[in-house]
Amino acid sequence: MKCLSDDKIIAYTENELNSVDSSLIRDHLIVCKKCSEKYALYMEMNNALNEPFLLNPPEQIEKTVINKITKGYSYFGSIVSLILASFLMLITGIYIYFNFANDSIIQALKATSKKTSTLISTFVNFVETVFIGINTVFKALNSLIEAVLNIHLGAGVTGLIFTSIFIFLLFIIFKRIQASLKSER
Repeated sequence: MKCLSDDKIIAYTENELNSVDSSLIRDHLIVCKKCSEKYALYMEMNNALNEPFLLNPPEQIEKTVINKITKGYSYFGSIVSLILASFLMLITGIYIYFNFANDSIIQALKATSKKTSTLISTFVNFVETVFIGINTVFKALNSLIEAVLNIHLGAGVTGLIFTSIFIFLLFIIFKRIQASLKSER
């Protein structure tokens, strides 16, 4: 039998032949040393392509890439933003938890604010102002969603969705800050 073409050996290597052709090529590979060496080479290449080996990048390249990604972020600016956003979320959470808009502890504190310190009174007014502002933003976003998408979610659900997105973004920022600190070490 005449030696096999490269196309036939490759087709046999990749199991693309019918059973009759496959049997003929298998028998020829047993007899012909030249074709069996080609077949072994194609099998080795096929295995190498199916299971490529991975190399870890050098440490300097990894640092350079991370520095280029985080170049635009100021370390202190990111920390200050994270602290301010966390404080704002804490105040909002406290306000929502105690339901300050209705009769609650805030109403009681307001009633007795003349007898309490001005610090507590100022804090209560600050929390109430922040909550009213955030609630107004949530109502505006809800109105926008209703106008654009014709979906009625309610200000509470809209607030929950946007707060979740905000917390997720804070988490990403925190992870980037953490990675940049890690690369500076």
